[in-house]
Parts: sequence; C-alpha cells; structure tokens
Amino acid sequence: MLIMISCRQASELMSQQLDRKLSLGEKLRMHAHLLICKSCPRTLQQFEILREAGKHYAEHREATQEKELTLSDASRQRILSKLQDRQSEKPEE
Repeated sequence: MLIMISCRQASELMSQQLDRKLSLGEKLRMHAHLLICKSCPRTLQQFEILREAGKHYAEHREATQEKELTLSDASRQRILSKLQDRQSEKPEE
C-alpha cells in the first residue's frame, strides 16, 4: 500500500469525499499528505467552501421553488377573473 500520494491524487480524494465515503486507506493517505503539504490544506478548505455554498444554494432553491409554486386562492381568482374579462373583450372573428 502506497502511503505518500501526489497533490493531484490528494485533490482527487478531496473531491471524491464530497460524493462518497472514502475508505480508511484513502482517508489515511489524504490526511498524511495534508500533514506534509503546504498548499493542499488550502485546496481542502476551498472544497469545503464549495460544498457549503452548494448546500446553501440547494436549500435556498428548494425554499424558493416551494414559494413560487404556491398561489393563494385570492390570487388565483384575480388571475382567472382578468383572463375571463379579456376573453369577453375580444371581438369575435
């Protein structure tokens, strides 16, 4: 089992851990690399920021869609009334 991995391999593991649970060996290799590398901890931090941003976006989008899809009865009646008014205003062809 190879303990030391490259920055590229470490960043691939960082990305993969967003989508799936890493094996114990993968976690150990990634954390060993993070202990000796100066730039990869920053990469990990950026992945965590992206994960949080994606999570907040998904939550916001879900909440917004629920609000957008809900129409009050009064609004529905008002729209229906306007449509009916416009239909009755059209001259017959």
